Amino acid sequence: MRGRAARAAVLATLLYPFAAGAASIGWVYSSDVDPMTDLRRAYVIAHTDHNADAAFSCHSDGTAFFVADGSRLDFSLDSARTVAVRFDNLPPINMVWRSSSKGGVIIIGKDALAMAWAIANAHERIVIDTGNGGPAVYSVAGAAIGVQQALGTCGIPYGPPK
Repeated sequence: MRGRAARAAVLATLLYPFAAGAASIGWVYSSDVDPMTDLRRAYVIAHTDHNADAAFSCHSDGTAFFVADGSRLDFSLDSARTVAVRFDNLPPINMVWRSSSKGGVIIIGKDALAMAWAIANAHERIVIDTGNGGPAVYSVAGAAIGVQQALGTCGIPYGPPK
């Protein structure tokens, strides 16, 4: 698959875990096999009490995604937008993410791997402000082991992206 159809299929598999509703207990790992492509896929998902989902996902073909405000993500990616991200008590950094027409945001590839690595190495929290009603605060509980498990499932080396 290529182009728009591939992107829609990948986003659909990425959003699948949100349908089940993740618990607000930190980052939770899960994996499965895509029945259409037989690719192994893994997810590390966090959820706040304010319905601000965040997830890292990778597939055994090496693709990786990171989604913030997942409940607002749809299949129509619009222009880029600045998202503020803060790890622990470090100063916030501004990152450029792709936005969807409903307000969710996504980064793909090396940026997603870098985000997952940073979360796995944070000590207390991550704060993501997508511009949709204030920042969401996520505990990093379970993130390190979840990211390590996800990358292992996908065959991606655990370590800072190169």
